Amino acid sequence: MIYQRVGRWEEAEVLGRRCLELSKKLVGHDHYMTFTLLGNSSLALAGLGRMGEAIALRAECVAGLEKTLGRDDPDTKLFAEILERWRESVEDSSEQIKRS
Repeated sequence: MIYQRVGRWEEAEVLGRRCLELSKKLVGHDHYMTFTLLGNSSLALAGLGRMGEAIALRAECVAGLEKTLGRDDPDTKLFAEILERWRESVEDSSEQIKRS
């Protein structure tokens, strides 16, 4: 997260991927922490401009959090809100390109 805050997206993405793999090994793929790391990794991808990958990863995160914590959990809602904003942003960009 520190790398992300200072705009060092490449380092954030690499470290995030490592943390995610370690979390899967230590606590399992379906653990809350793994899904949180998945969501954080999606931020790095978004920072790198890889929105398709970021949205796919964030969607996986949200689905997992909904399954483990429920839709009404504050963390689930936060991750889902960001996912919706990203999707809307990509749709808006696509519409602008079509109009050009």
